[in-house]
Amino acid sequence: MQPQGYDIDMAHYLADEMGVELELIAVTSANRIPYLQTGQADLVISSLGKKS
Repeated sequence: MQPQGYDIDMAHYLADEMGVELELIAVTSANRIPYLQTGQADLVISSLGKKS
């Protein structure tokens, strides 16, 4: 199942506008800030996902 929703659409839009490649990675609430601090992620859009 591919990630979906408004946050994913916004991430694609921002990447397109910035002319960069988008790589989506899964994060948790606990590791989202450490990922940013250590350079494992450049941007956190959301760490809450849609559940089916």
